[in-house]
Amino acid sequence: MHTAPGRGGVALVGDVEVAYLPVLTLPSFAAQGALQDVAEYASPAKDDFQEAAWTSVTLGDQVYGAPVDTGPMVMFYNKEVFDSLDLAPPATWAEYEKAARKIHASGPRRYISSPYLDYDYAASPGRRTPAGSASRTTPGR
Repeated sequence: MHTAPGRGGVALVGDVEVAYLPVLTLPSFAAQGALQDVAEYASPAKDDFQEAAWTSVTLGDQVYGAPVDTGPMVMFYNKEVFDSLDLAPPATWAEYEKAARKIHASGPRRYISSPYLDYDYAASPGRRTPAGSASRTTPGR
C-alpha cells in the first residue's frame, strides 16, 4: 500500500492508473520506482505548457505527468527593480504584462518572475537551474 501525500493523504491500494501528486513529491515517488514514464503520451502536449511547468513533471528525459495548478498563489516583487524602472506593483494582468516587458527590456537577463525555474525541488539534480541562468527580476543568475 502506498500513501500519496496531499490533502490528508490518499491511500492507493492495488494497481493505480492515474494519481495527482504534488510536484515536490514526484522525485521521491520516481526514485522508489512507483511511477511510470509517460513521455510517449504526454510529450505531444509539451508545447502547450511553459518550460518551467513542464520541468516540474520531468526528471531527466522521463516525463511523469502533465503540469496542473501552474498559476501563481502568491506574488512578490523586487521594490528596487520596480522603483528603478518607475513601475508600480501590477494590479491587473495587463499591468503585469506591461511591467514584464519593461523589466525584460531593461536587460536581457531580467524577468518579472521565476516560475519554478530556480526552485530546488527536493534537491533533485535533474531540476536545478544551471548556474548563470536568468530567471529573476534581478541581474545575474
